Amino acid sequence: MLTASLSVILLSYNEAENIDEVVKAALVKIPSIAADFEIIVVDDGSNDRTFEVLGSLKDSHIKIIRHYKNKGYGASLRSGLENSGKDYVVTMDADGQFDISEISKFIPYCFSHDVITGFRIKRQDPFYRGILSNVFNLLVRTIFKIKVKDIDCGFKLFKKEFLKKLTLNSDGFIINVEIIALAQKNGAKIKEVEISHYPRLYGRQKVLNYKTVSTIASDLLALKWRLLSGKNIKSQLK
Repeated sequence: MLTASLSVILLSYNEAENIDEVVKAALVKIPSIAADFEIIVVDDGSNDRTFEVLGSLKDSHIKIIRHYKNKGYGASLRSGLENSGKDYVVTMDADGQFDISEISKFIPYCFSHDVITGFRIKRQDPFYRGILSNVFNLLVRTIFKIKVKDIDCGFKLFKKEFLKKLTLNSDGFIINVEIIALAQKNGAKIKEVEISHYPRLYGRQKVLNYKTVSTIASDLLALKWRLLSGKNIKSQLK
């Protein structure tokens, strides 16, 4: 069991059919991982019943953050991080494709590393999404010299003290790139750990698709400029 405290951030957008099960699973499984914990659910302007379902979940460990309009994956992650108050932070998508109990695979490395990131050993995604993800990962590793294999995996664990050193600006999908690139630039210790990935039971993929390719390309260029100019150092995170 983790002796330090733990914030778990669940990122959600139109996950009315999944969010109840995901949060309840977290409430059951996390106490065996960390006695002192909080679950922060960020609803990024959902237009289905997600916020209504969240309102029915009554537990003192749950903190709900609502964006009244859709701001993007990165903006949701930053909202969660800014409101996290524990020693370690786990980020996870709330679509049911990860098993929250696999945080236990990260624990052996959390005291010796600043970032532990998941590597999906068998991705359960549509064929086209797998191709886009492979192209994206290859592009990012080339541009930013990132050594992580599964850059866009949303299941990660951080030391909160490490996060305080960073200023994160990305509102969109590339925030995972920003975090890893900054971690490498600042000499952080990074560990990649194999995790399971499960088929989505309800809803559809929302982040990486053909429509977002041009936006991602533009965001990557902007991120590269920020890194070269050194404007991501010194965090405003609490």
